[in-house]
Amino acid sequence: MSTFNKKPEWRPTGGALIAEGVGFQLKVTEMGGSAPPPKRRKPKPLPDPGTRSDADCLDLARRQHAGEDLGLTQAFLDEWSGVTPATRKALAWAEVRERVDSLLADEDDAVAAMATIACELFSAFDAVHWAGFYRVIAPDLLAVGPYQGGHGCLRIPFSRGVCGAAARTAQTQLVHDVHSFPDHIACSSSTNSELVVPVIDPDGQVRAVLDLDSDLPAAFDAVDQRHAEAICAALGELIGQR
Repeated sequence: MSTFNKKPEWRPTGGALIAEGVGFQLKVTEMGGSAPPPKRRKPKPLPDPGTRSDADCLDLARRQHAGEDLGLTQAFLDEWSGVTPATRKALAWAEVRERVDSLLADEDDAVAAMATIACELFSAFDAVHWAGFYRVIAPDLLAVGPYQGGHGCLRIPFSRGVCGAAARTAQTQLVHDVHSFPDHIACSSSTNSELVVPVIDPDGQVRAVLDLDSDLPAAFDAVDQRHAEAICAALGELIGQR
C-alpha cells in the first residue's frame, strides 16, 4: 500500500490535531482538549546496524515505500539502512514491472501494450524526459509509435542514430552522452543521454525499439538496461503471439 493510501494516525499537540505518517506531519485543525492516544502496532524490529545486509536494506526500503509505520523519521531510516539511489531505482523498476505485468496480463494488442509501457516508464522516473517506441514499418525503417513526452522523430532509418543502431544490430544501446554518438539524431535538442532496447519476436526479428531519453547526462545505467530489456523481451513474446 502506498503512502498516499495510508490512513494517517492522529495525536493532539498544543491544542492542535496532528496527522502523523512516515517522515511527515500535517496540521489539520485547531481543537481544544485532548484526543486518545493512537493505537500503534509494534514495529517489526530493525536488524542491528552492525550486521545489516543488502537484503536488510532492500527489505527496509520496501517497508518504507509501502508506508509501514516504523516509528522513525525518514532521515534516520535512510541513514541507518544505507539506502542508495541504486537501491531506490531497483525498487522503482520492480514496481513498474509488477504494474505492467498486471495491466497487460490479458492484453494481446501490441500498440496498447506499448502505450501502457511508455506511460508507466515516463511516470515512474524523474530522469526520463521521453519514453516511447519506434516500430519497424518497412525494411530498415522505423516509425514513431506510442510515446510520452515531446514530439518524437516521425521516421528513423536503421542507418542513423541510437534508435537505428539498436534496430540494425538487435542490441541495446546505452549512451551516456548522445552528442558523442556517431550520427546522433536530435529529435530533442535537450536530450543528453539515451537508452534504446530492441523488441525482438520469437523468430529473432526486431519489431520495434524502446527509447528512453533524458536531459541529464549519464542518466541510465546497467540497472535500467536490465529491467528495460526484461520488459521488451516480454513485449516481443506478446507480438509473436499475434
